[in-house]
Amino acid sequence: VMFYDQAGLQHVVASNFVAGANDSIAIRIQNTKDTKVVGCTFDGTAGDSVFIAGNQCLIVGNVFTSPGDNGSVASSGVHLEFNTHYNVVSGNLFETAITASKTRSLIREEATGGSGDNLITDNALVQNGAPSVALLESAGAATTIIRDNVGWKTDSIGDATVANGTTSIAVNHGLSVTPALANIAVTATNSMGLATKFWISGVGATQFTINTDLDPGVATATFSWSVRL
Repeated sequence: VMFYDQAGLQHVVASNFVAGANDSIAIRIQNTKDTKVVGCTFDGTAGDSVFIAGNQCLIVGNVFTSPGDNGSVASSGVHLEFNTHYNVVSGNLFETAITASKTRSLIREEATGGSGDNLITDNALVQNGAPSVALLESAGAATTIIRDNVGWKTDSIGDATVANGTTSIAVNHGLSVTPALANIAVTATNSMGLATKFWISGVGATQFTINTDLDPGVATATFSWSVRL
């Protein structure tokens, strides 16, 4: 480890962490809280750039390029694990390594130990080489907020029409992950013609389907929809 924090309340500012060997982690924040990592650069770190097994830490305004590039195991830019809560990862720039599968993910939140309640927002996620898992991994509790990250879409809106002679329409939601049915809201915007009710089915990685009980006829059935994780 290049920098090991077990005290908390540290302020790591405007520092550069480059390469390394033996899968070395750049910054490890362990069993503590309230450390801030602000305005630093992490370039091709061998292991995770920032590993957090703590609470209430700020990772803000940093640049992460090519996590895992100098290691033997795919690594992540920011990795949260072991019961992490109330951490903020925001306003950072992340880029995967050019070599595919060197970077595991740019941001990784594990469920191990009951992680959740973290805030992951307003980051830019850039893919050069393909990550070995995903640009962003989150297996934490539903209480974690992941929104407004460029390159990782978690909300979308649109319109859809069940046409005359049909009883369904497949909608491309465009999200980076599969939404739950509870994340989808659909509102009828006309009388739905001859149809009397509608429902949602087939929620998947790229689409969901709006169904009507009857062919709406020439009036068609039009809907506005939104998805937000």
